Amino acid sequence: MGDGLDKKSKYIAALREIDVRLQKGGDPVADLGNAAAVLKKRLGYSWVGFYLLRDDRLVLGPFQGNPACVFLEKGKGVCWASVRKGQSLIVPDVRDFEGHIACDPKSRSEIVVPLYDTRGVLRGVLDMDHDAEDAFDETDRICLESVSERLRTVWRENRLQPAADSRQGADTGSEAGKGHR
Repeated sequence: MGDGLDKKSKYIAALREIDVRLQKGGDPVADLGNAAAVLKKRLGYSWVGFYLLRDDRLVLGPFQGNPACVFLEKGKGVCWASVRKGQSLIVPDVRDFEGHIACDPKSRSEIVVPLYDTRGVLRGVLDMDHDAEDAFDETDRICLESVSERLRTVWRENRLQPAADSRQGADTGSEAGKGHR
């Protein structure tokens, strides 16, 4: 994006816009869709979207970019690794990540940030891809974790119900799916 802003400034603008849209929002699918659209518009990464825990699976949610895998096989890929560990993951070169799920063969780097509701229950992940290696860094991680914090309200008052209790769906041998903080 030829706007002359550095990455942190782009994230600050994105966070402000996401805040405004969440205040005016109220529908969880629309709110997540707008968050993905804002991040894609402001940062210009090749793919921005959400995978949500449903019936022991990660299911494609709102996204911006090329068509993507609808279901991610449990235990494989960066998204499931983030769920299992309960933390953000930066992958400089996805070809070096064992078990990487290549929804887009052009993708070369990836960042995944867990999403929790207001009670600390893991609900899914925010996933971003880039067609260049080493595209993501600590600025991305810190700022996307701020996005994740803002999105906690999407699940308030049961506005976005998983098909089954996501705490059971996220149990992959760790405590990651049982709550956060």
